[in-house]
Amino acid sequence: MSEAKTSFSIGERIRRPSTIAGLLFTVVLLVGLWRAASAFNLDQVASLIGSANPFALVAALAATLATLLLRGLRWRELLSVVNLSISRRAAIEILALSFWVNVVLPAKIGDFYRAWLLKRNGGPSFGRGVGTVVLERALDLITVALLGALSGAVAFGGELPAAVLVLMVFALALALVGILVLLA
Repeated sequence: MSEAKTSFSIGERIRRPSTIAGLLFTVVLLVGLWRAASAFNLDQVASLIGSANPFALVAALAATLATLLLRGLRWRELLSVVNLSISRRAAIEILALSFWVNVVLPAKIGDFYRAWLLKRNGGPSFGRGVGTVVLERALDLITVALLGALSGAVAFGGELPAAVLVLMVFALALALVGILVLLA
């Protein structure tokens, strides 16, 4: 099977009617959020943010951006499994747009939007795009299971209550099954 090469331009994407509609929908949601937030003491919220450790805020922002970059690169590698080559920038931009859609719409619709964006920009069939998203989510679940088991062991210092031990074994078993399925 030949390798497809896709192009992606954020400028073209922004000028599309669907993107403009999405941005308008976001503005409506933000206005609604602003109106709902009027019940909060926004001066106190601003004060708390202002009194936060600037180093911690910058570190959190850097961690968030690094996570986005690494997840974009990981998704790009998963795309190579279906013989699709897209640029690092396109993978990260499509991933960021899909995360944004996940924030403003329910039910993880952004994951399907990512597959649609991939197809729309010269990728494989929508189904194969969804397959890469499902694979990525499976890797996420395996990672969460492993981190959960590790954090349980660390949090309880080896003296695990029976319920926690059962959950750890279950999480590790799920992670092992997931790894075996992905390797099969």
